[in-house]
Amino acid sequence: MIVGYASVTGNGPDLAHQMQALRDAGAERVYAETVAAAAGERPELTALLAELGPGDRLIILSLDCLGGSNLNRLVPLLDRIGQTGAALTSLSDKADTRTSEGLLRALTRLRAAATGDASRPVGRPRVMTPQAVRRAQQLYDEGRSLQEVADLLHVSRSTVQRHVAAGRRPREHRAQGQLDLQAAS
Repeated sequence: MIVGYASVTGNGPDLAHQMQALRDAGAERVYAETVAAAAGERPELTALLAELGPGDRLIILSLDCLGGSNLNRLVPLLDRIGQTGAALTSLSDKADTRTSEGLLRALTRLRAAATGDASRPVGRPRVMTPQAVRRAQQLYDEGRSLQEVADLLHVSRSTVQRHVAAGRRPREHRAQGQLDLQAAS
């Protein structure tokens, strides 16, 4: 079943516009919260969540309808929707948890809402710049060990291995593997 959820928001479209957009998107039933959720009471959302089941799809106009930039409210709701086996589609955010790309859009939108900055990349920052990767490759190709390259660039050995020796076994491991094979014979 495809259900929609509309709520009164301070900066969004009015309730009638939201409900029509949800119906146009295929919602068979629309739950509408007629009172702002400042106090935290949202009886329509509570009723909707109680009825969601596996294979259902919840459509909203925007993630703001569920909790805006309040991650303490929004993340548990997304978890609860996922635990029911239902999917979430946010029309204006182009986020759809049925696909990994859509889920990534939703998470990126959440992060941007929480930080107020949608231009920053998501995830852990890279330790090695492209220039450092080229330098590491050069040092490695000159015959230095992974540990020597790591020490020179002030990064861990595994970081160098991940960037320089990607797709091939490092010299140290190849040599060790050959020794191990000879010892087993």
